[in-house]
Amino acid sequence: MPTKIRRRLRLARRGLWYAVAVSLVLVALAVGIVSQVRPLAERHPDRIAEWLSARAGRPIAFDRVRTAWTRRGPLLRLDGLRVGEGKDAIPIGAAEILVSQYAGLLPGRSFTELRVRNLELTLERSDDGRWDVRGLPGQGQGGDPLSQLEGLGELQVIDAQLGIVAPSLKIDARIPDVDLRVRVSGSRVRAGARASMREDASDEDASDEELAPIDVAFDFDRERGDGRAYAAAKRTDLSAWSPLLRALGVAATAGNGRVEAWATLRAHQIVGMSVDAELKDVRLRGAAFPARNSAVSATSTTAAAPSAGSVAEAAPQAAFAEVKTVAHWRAEGGRWRLDAPQLRVHVAEQDKPLVLDGLLIAGGRRYGLLAERIDAAPLFAVAALSDRLDPGLRRWLTKARPGAVLERVEVSGERDGALRARADVRDLRIAAVGDAIGISGLSGSLRGD
Repeated sequence: MPTKIRRRLRLARRGLWYAVAVSLVLVALAVGIVSQVRPLAERHPDRIAEWLSARAGRPIAFDRVRTAWTRRGPLLRLDGLRVGEGKDAIPIGAAEILVSQYAGLLPGRSFTELRVRNLELTLERSDDGRWDVRGLPGQGQGGDPLSQLEGLGELQVIDAQLGIVAPSLKIDARIPDVDLRVRVSGSRVRAGARASMREDASDEDASDEELAPIDVAFDFDRERGDGRAYAAAKRTDLSAWSPLLRALGVAATAGNGRVEAWATLRAHQIVGMSVDAELKDVRLRGAAFPARNSAVSATSTTAAAPSAGSVAEAAPQAAFAEVKTVAHWRAEGGRWRLDAPQLRVHVAEQDKPLVLDGLLIAGGRRYGLLAERIDAAPLFAVAALSDRLDPGLRRWLTKARPGAVLERVEVSGERDGALRARADVRDLRIAAVGDAIGISGLSGSLRGD
């Protein structure tokens, strides 16, 4: 390399370092000046209110201000914060506003962050599948709180409680510790959250594994109701989340491992979901059997009415040593479809996992099932837990423990209409129950309608 070029490169590097050093000195000087004028700012809250009003694009008022200095910039602690004016004003109460002069220089970031603590939020699902959030500041007045708070930059909700209510799914649970960050730009809402079922989630000595947190992120258009969401629990404990893990009368009561899920929303409804999970020591609890008279046989397929001589039965359970799955679910126009390109279940008493790869299930007015190969034992075990089946059939499935390998399975039908099924059956086995005989090692072809 010629000498002149090397010299110019050295001078350019030296000039760059000088520019960086001077910039750091100027920033440090500005930080020092700002930290010294904090007491002056507390004596002039009207100036702070004017500055915040200009940023928010609407009147800002508060009763008292206290200032503090953080590594990211000055922090304003406001009591009695109100956004707007007159009857349309949103009362927020105690809040913090961080003026982050460093982050504000980055693209897509705001100079200010609004922090609100200890909110009680509710995520509610209506019977038509729409999800709505309640409990945000000013929401009870019928306005749009996100539009009112947009000008104050990023909204941070700290140490909140989140109730999840879904009557049609029989879910009514509370998450005691939620931290949420929301950015609003017009109709677009981007948010991230971390939720834990432990009351002492703020304990610095508690590890992520002990707290079993879930991280959630979503990008959402609040006018159209369209968006995407992502949730991940890298080291989760299903027992902590059992109140939320319920479907068709079946609840997950134990298990640990990794779960990731991606969801697609359209018109405020979840229309698609993909799941990638790897769990161990999974335990499921089924719906309790209805009480029946002690004189009724255990193999009866009809439940007797409760009486003074009724016998209480323990809710059925199913346990699996390991579950691995990659599955995709989508719904449209009253129809739904589940594809499981990978679904493997390892039962503790068996050496090899049961393979259900390629399973396809469709539902709605027209329903069907398609699979190249199915180890049916875990499907029968889980089906026995659901309250959608007749109690007598569930009792029989629990005791008979049927199993088989089904190949080239095709089932199709129409609700309240015709049904057609075909499959090649290998090693059909059914334990003897009461006076009914058992079957073992039966193979053949099934054709039916």
